[in-house]
Amino acid sequence: MRIILLIVFLLTALGSLQAQPSGRPTTASPLSTTRDEVSYRFLLRGQGYFKNAFEELLDMSTPLQQLVKSSIFKTQSGFTDQKYYVMTNLAPVGSFVYLYADAQSRGVYAKVIGPLHEIRLNVELDLRISTAAAQALGIQQAEPFSLTLYYWDSSNR
Repeated sequence: MRIILLIVFLLTALGSLQAQPSGRPTTASPLSTTRDEVSYRFLLRGQGYFKNAFEELLDMSTPLQQLVKSSIFKTQSGFTDQKYYVMTNLAPVGSFVYLYADAQSRGVYAKVIGPLHEIRLNVELDLRISTAAAQALGIQQAEPFSLTLYYWDSSNR
């Protein structure tokens, strides 16, 4: 009988010790863990002139994420200075976005320079990226392709 009481006492004491804070930092919440993973992806895999501007906004709030159907528009700029540009209706003109090509595991920071006009060429597209951005992402195809777009809508900026 004494052994049973001793076992019950030890289990009770052990349970109360586990319930007390140990002084170690607690694990992060799922929301902050997701935010850290997103931040980590941006910091390690992104390139481009607009990186600092995007990361300043990243410190203030978490961007929206969307899989988009994209195509390329031809430019002659951005190849040497890494100034990448996009046209889209998802993010406001003048804002900064992050484009991530999952297949190539590459990303670039870009600036929205205008809306995507509703013409036959753009009917099924969400986004058009500059040729310099496509080259940096390792995209060589002429037909539409998928990218992950990180951005802030006008209410989150």
